[in-house]
Parts: sequence; structure tokens; C-alpha cells
Amino acid sequence: MNDRLIKDLQDLIDQYKTYGMVAELYIFYSSDDDDTLKVLKSYNQNVLQTDFNTEQTFVSDEKIDDDIRHQIINQFQLDSLLHSTRSGSFQLFPGVKYGGNWPVEVGHDLLNAINRHILTVVENWAIKEEIDRYKESSSNMIAEMGALHEISRVIDSKENIDSILSYILQRAMDLLKAEAASLMLKIEETNELEFKVVFGPAASQKIKPFRLKVGQGISGWVADHGKPILIPDAYADQRFDPSFDQKTGFKTKSYLCVPMIYKSRIYGVVTLLNRLDGRPFNENDQELLTTFASQAALAIENTQLLQTAIEKERIDKELQVAAEIQRLLIPDQLTNIPDMDIAATYIPCKSVSGDYYDVIKINDNQYVFIVADVAGKGIPGAMLVSNMSAMLKTYLEHSTNLKVIVERLNTRIMLNTTDDRYITFFIALYNVKDKTLTYINAGHNPPLLIDHQQNVTRLKKGGIFIGCLNWTYEQETINIPDNSLLILYTDGLIEAMNSKEEEFGEDKLIGILKDNRTAKSDKIQKKIIKAIYEHVGNTSFEDDFTLILARH
Repeated sequence: MNDRLIKDLQDLIDQYKTYGMVAELYIFYSSDDDDTLKVLKSYNQNVLQTDFNTEQTFVSDEKIDDDIRHQIINQFQLDSLLHSTRSGSFQLFPGVKYGGNWPVEVGHDLLNAINRHILTVVENWAIKEEIDRYKESSSNMIAEMGALHEISRVIDSKENIDSILSYILQRAMDLLKAEAASLMLKIEETNELEFKVVFGPAASQKIKPFRLKVGQGISGWVADHGKPILIPDAYADQRFDPSFDQKTGFKTKSYLCVPMIYKSRIYGVVTLLNRLDGRPFNENDQELLTTFASQAALAIENTQLLQTAIEKERIDKELQVAAEIQRLLIPDQLTNIPDMDIAATYIPCKSVSGDYYDVIKINDNQYVFIVADVAGKGIPGAMLVSNMSAMLKTYLEHSTNLKVIVERLNTRIMLNTTDDRYITFFIALYNVKDKTLTYINAGHNPPLLIDHQQNVTRLKKGGIFIGCLNWTYEQETINIPDNSLLILYTDGLIEAMNSKEEEFGEDKLIGILKDNRTAKSDKIQKKIIKAIYEHVGNTSFEDDFTLILARH
């Protein structure tokens, strides 16, 4: 039983004796998992086990067997023993030795009152436990979010990849309170894993040069299959190989290994050993470590792309790398949303800019639409989009509060970019069940909502673009009527110019949408693209453009 509850019950026992209500009050208790009967006695700071035969079943259907009841009453010279008060997996039985000649009915009432008092103490304890768990959970979430923010900052910094990976692993080890940790990178040429970072007692054993074949052992299996492995008791699991422990003298107890994955590519594995509090790792630990591993993979991806860009001497090579970064961010396939017909396209111009869009499933009832445009060309703009995407997806794993998410994104981008870089940004949370759209427009071209009566609503509510000033953003929730059409786009679409320097314009876009409102989204999209190319003619596009259509 929880030590805190035992202390509260002991205090209650002492109160009854102090007030002279009883000569002695005992609380007998039994666990669902262990039917051994134990007893709490006044002024006794230890939990005592009775001398009863532990092979007997003392409790059945929350009642003590009559023979056992008589044994307890005789052994402790009780005047009364009441039936169960339950606390989680425990059953409690108050026993009283009266301090005087109580009438039967008074003694019975007193014992019932004592039982109710015990139940109140137990319920209060349960509430306190729940509050403590909530506080711990909130504290952990704040620490985790803080760590992820710092990791995003480090990824954006000019630190080398070794320093970044060491920092990520150290933060994971600290937050999850692990005794040891390691990060192994996949060597593509030899299909092996090699230690890159090691922390803990085994770090002094010079194990970094050690390599492991992909598919060999637990870490090799994780790298081969791209799935995590959680082992609460290493030596009780046949998959665990104790040879490493034998070489280093380290004792592995709990084992957690997750893959480092970005865009379906496995870069290596991260492993944690032994929680410092003695408890095994759990699924929450696995989920958090997976997030850290994804950040490490992102850091490697960004570093590799950046190194490739640095090696290129010509600006067109730099633009190719930037285009590749942006291509990786654009979803290959759109998420399906019930009752919605969706189409999207991204048309790059000659000089790569920072258009970005996505449709993310939160759960079966909630979906997020995102469209953004970064000010600036080339690698810096593409890298800013990449980091924004990583931060945004991390935030969405923990919350769907759009106001909090946008304001945190704004703060992080302000800290990590120069004054000439900012992002126009639109985010919306669609609720399938009640057909509502909650959105924030941060300085982006207002998306359009056209209903079945051809009414046009511009989604303007929000604030300025992100990455410029501290700002308190507004959000708005609107209904999405049946047979309506939602259009999200970047400015490159309506600002596409012809040889006379005439823009395509919003009016032409709305005209096409109204004329084809009942058509399927992909057909409307093709008509818009065709109209833009006809308008531009032989003139080159000066800016990328992105278009998302969702017909309800």
C-alpha cells in the first residue's frame, strides 16, 4: 500500500484514540494480487503481517471468511470487525476495540461512522495522488517542450553534427532519467551500425569503434525494421545479448531502442539503458525518445544537405539542393479526410523560394491544413521551412491549441532567423464531426470559402506574419457548409504576371472557382493552372505558387 496513504490512516487511528472514542482501532487490508492479510495498529510505524496461514484465502467477494473473522476478533480481542472499504486494488477492514460499555446500536453506528471516515481518507488520498500525477505530467511536458525548443535552436545553429547529436542524446538521457545512452549511425556502404555518441558507465570502455551488422541483435533489428523495441527486463528477454555486459561489466536491466527516421529513411538508432529510479521504461518513454530520435535524424538530414550545398560553387547547384529540401517537405500524397474531396499542387519557379503546405491527421475527427511562404530564396529559405515544419509537427504531437502553436512558432523563428526572414503562415483545424474550421491567418493571402450560394468568405483573422515581432494572435471558428469549396494558396498564384506586367489577380481566381464550383477538386485545379499558364504566356514565373482545394 502507498506509504502516504498508510501515514494518513495511521494519523486517523491516532485521532480516534486521542479523542477517547475507541480503546484501539485496527485497519486490516488485503491486496487483489496478494491475499495475505496485513494490519495497521495505533502508534505503530511498521506494517505488520499476521500469523495466519498465507495459503488460505482471507478475502472473497470483499468479505472476510467467517472462520477467519472469528480468528481475527479473538486474536486482537475486537468488539467488531466491519466489511470492506475499497482503495484501488486494496480492501480495508476496520476493527474496533471499544473503550467502554457501548450499547450495541451505538457501537454499530460508531463503527459505520469510522468506516465512512476511512473511506473519505482513502478518497482524499486518491484525489491527491491524481493531482500529483497531473502536476508531474505537466512538469514533464513543460520540460519536454523546452528540450525540443532547445534542440530546434541547436539544429539551427552552426554547431557541427557531432555536437548536435551529443546534445540531443544528453537531453534525452536527462529527461528520461537513464543510466546510460548511446547513438549509433548507419553506415550505408557496409550496412553496419557504428557508435557515434555514448554516455554513462560504458562510455569509458572505448566502445565507439565497435560496429554491428544491421539486423544483428536488438539495435540491428531496430535499424533493419524501423520499429522500436521496449524491454522492461533485459535478462528475461531472449532477444537480449548479454555479451556487451560481460565485456564492459555493465548490468543492463531495462532496455529501450528506437530508430532515427526522417522521410522514411533510417539514419541509425538511439538506445537508453536502465532508469535511475529503478522502474522499467514505458510506452511514454518510448514515444518521447522517438521524438528525440526524429530530431537527431532531422539534424543529420539538414547537415547532409547543407554540406552538399557548401560543396557546390555555383548558385544553380545551391538552388538544386534547396529545391530538394523543399521537395522532401511537400507531401507525396494528401491525407484523406471524410466527406472532403481534396487536391493540391506546388509549381516551382526557376529560383526556389519557400512555399510549404501539408494536411496532417491528428485523429479520426481532427485534421490540420497548413500553407506557408517564406521570404527569401535558396537554401536559407528552404532550411527555414524545414525547421518550421519540424517544430510545427512536434507541437502538434502535444497540442491542437492553434493560438499557442502559432505564438510559439513566432517566438522560435524570431530567435533563430535574421530580420529579413519571415513566414506568411495559415493554419486551420478541421473538425469532421461538427464541420467547423478553427483557423489563424498570420499575414498570409486569405484563403477563400465559397458556399453553395456563391458567397465568398475571406479567412483573415489572425495577425502579422511569423518571425518578425512578438504578437498575440487571434483565432476564429467558422462552419463549413455542405457543398462548399475551400481554397488555400500562396501569393505566387495571383501575382503571376504576363508580358504586360499584369497580375493574374484574385478576381480571375474567384471567377474560375464560381464557374466550376460543383466540379471535382482536381478538375478545378487543372482549370486554374491552365488559366495561369495562358495568362503568363512566354513569361517566366517570378515566384513559386501553391494551391490546395477542398470541396465539402
